[in-house]
Amino acid sequence: MATPTYDLLDSVTLASSASDITFSSIPQTYGDLVLVVNTVQVYLRLNGVTSNSYPLVYMAGNGSSTFSGTQNGTAFLSSYTSTAGGMCVYQIMDYSATDKQKTVLGKYSQASQAVEQLVGRFISTSAVTSVVMPFVTYPAGTTFYLYGIAKAL
Repeated sequence: MATPTYDLLDSVTLASSASDITFSSIPQTYGDLVLVVNTVQVYLRLNGVTSNSYPLVYMAGNGSSTFSGTQNGTAFLSSYTSTAGGMCVYQIMDYSATDKQKTVLGKYSQASQAVEQLVGRFISTSAVTSVVMPFVTYPAGTTFYLYGIAKAL
């Protein structure tokens, strides 16, 4: 099996706090997108869609208890709520396909809070051309990286 190739498409490091971070004009030449953010929480919208287009299933644990659940028809995908910074990674699979809805895998980790996995779906067959992270005021020093993963041969 070939090794996936990650290409950095764009990055942002905040010099001061900011909200509503957007990656736009995403090239349609990759197989998947990977978003990596070091922050408290990440809400995610694709193509700016705000309707109830993001059902998800999640599971998490904090060392003393576990929890899981579903969210149907939310207006965004979201990682675990935390009071301390952590690492959040979203993989948007087949983002450029126009014949299927998009699957999104999410991982969140913050050692003193919890770890979480989620699987969500973007109920749209449109290719993903922008990734928006609304609602949160991200502190100075937060980094956002958007990678493209080469299509499988």
